[in-house]
Amino acid sequence: MGHSDSPNPPLRVLVLGVSWPLETFVERLVVGLADAGVELTLASMSSFVRPPRDWTARHRIRWVDDAVPRTSRSVARVTARRAGGSVAQALRPARILRGNGRSREALLSEPWDVVYVPWLSVLVDHPDLLAMAAPLVTSCRGTLVTIAPWDPSRLGFREALADLFAASALVHCVSDAIVSDAIELDMAPAKARVIRPAVDPASFRPRTVGGADGPINVIGVGTLNWTKDYEHALVAIRRAVDAGADLLFDLIGDGPDRPHLRFTIDDLGLGDRVRLLGRRSPPEVAEALQRADIFLHTSCSEGISNAVLEAMATGLPVVTTDAGGMREAVRDGVDGFVVPVRDTDAIAGALT
Repeated sequence: MGHSDSPNPPLRVLVLGVSWPLETFVERLVVGLADAGVELTLASMSSFVRPPRDWTARHRIRWVDDAVPRTSRSVARVTARRAGGSVAQALRPARILRGNGRSREALLSEPWDVVYVPWLSVLVDHPDLLAMAAPLVTSCRGTLVTIAPWDPSRLGFREALADLFAASALVHCVSDAIVSDAIELDMAPAKARVIRPAVDPASFRPRTVGGADGPINVIGVGTLNWTKDYEHALVAIRRAVDAGADLLFDLIGDGPDRPHLRFTIDDLGLGDRVRLLGRRSPPEVAEALQRADIFLHTSCSEGISNAVLEAMATGLPVVTTDAGGMREAVRDGVDGFVVPVRDTDAIAGALT
């Protein structure tokens, strides 16, 4: 890899299919690469929100709007299948979609050293990207490998994964468990590279003073959707409280399950025990973790949870379900407890 002060030219990397604000782990990745001297271009899925100019200038990152528009499921994939050929053979980057004053074709035809697509769904929706000349790298993280291939509303998704795995030079997987899932979906084992998520310990420090008197503060951080399975977390909180545990549960995040969770909180009589705090900025999350005593993670599908790693870096014991690669991150009985998925008795017992 070339550095900015090296006589060798810098590595030119195109990152496709992102949006601003970047997910925390994606921002850490691109900033780290830029600081290491990689020449980065980020091609977005939208022109509605873009990063501040001081951010792109500070990190010397180029941002291109609307290079990969959001789409519904691609019918081109099905058309290619019916024609009897692979998607990569049947489709070329010839569909021109304007973005930021340059054609998508011009952007994709630049001499990139590597093209990185963080989300498998971008390659499923835009199969013409598989025909790019530069080496293609993508990532397998969680539900796009563990759930989406069997979702009846995502027709053809599983078949599309086989095409994109075949076209990829390497596939980044966040855990050994995800590697096993991807191999079942026709990824060649030799293409897998396990790079587990990590967090900056300078950003998540254990508190330096004792906790306040009163209830034990349990905290959860994540999107409020069905895969995070917070309904079972609420039932477990109810059972732990009924068993004599003095708990207060703070849940940070937002999503489609918020109304359902609000109803469940009322139905279980937990209005004085559970607080839905909504979205919080990364610094606010770090502060909330420092005030907490236990981190609770009840996901039914996972790669390795960044939120759990952030809690562990803050010094919190973790109660997590045995989903995906979580057992690779949390040592049962050492860093916390690993319990079966959807087992509310086991979750309540671990909390207690």
